[in-house]
Amino acid sequence: SSRNPDLPILLGEKARILVINKVDLADPEVTAGWVKYYRALGEKVVDFNARLGEHLSRLESLVSKEEEKILPKKAALRLGVIGAPNCGKSSVLNRLVGRSAARVGEKPGITRGRQWVKRGKWEILDTPGLLWPKISNQETGQKLALIGMIRPEVLDVEELVFYLIG
Repeated sequence: SSRNPDLPILLGEKARILVINKVDLADPEVTAGWVKYYRALGEKVVDFNARLGEHLSRLESLVSKEEEKILPKKAALRLGVIGAPNCGKSSVLNRLVGRSAARVGEKPGITRGRQWVKRGKWEILDTPGLLWPKISNQETGQKLALIGMIRPEVLDVEELVFYLIG
């Protein structure tokens, strides 16, 4: 529910790595299924736990492969960490740079503006969470509210409770 369906169109041919973050909060078998699904579509994917740094070496390896393609032509590899609110973008960035360069918090909206952070020849852009303009259906909206990506008060609270217990 949290992946912007327009992202592949918006990014065009730009190289991208799909980071499935917060895997510690998900069923490992379901996560493995999503990784397999996106790899079958030709995506570069890593399942990740930014809180503990699990699979950091996998992510660094994927970024390094892109670096090898880019750096002969450019002085730096520019990366953008983009995604929905509260999905752990700043935590992923902090793991990549090995320090607390970006503020993190339990609620969405901690990152207010864009911020560039350097790690060697990598220039990494941290961005505020972005949702697509129109959420396709009520169930997607309910899921996003329940995981803290949108404010629950934008939905009918009773319907949200019934969805949760239903």
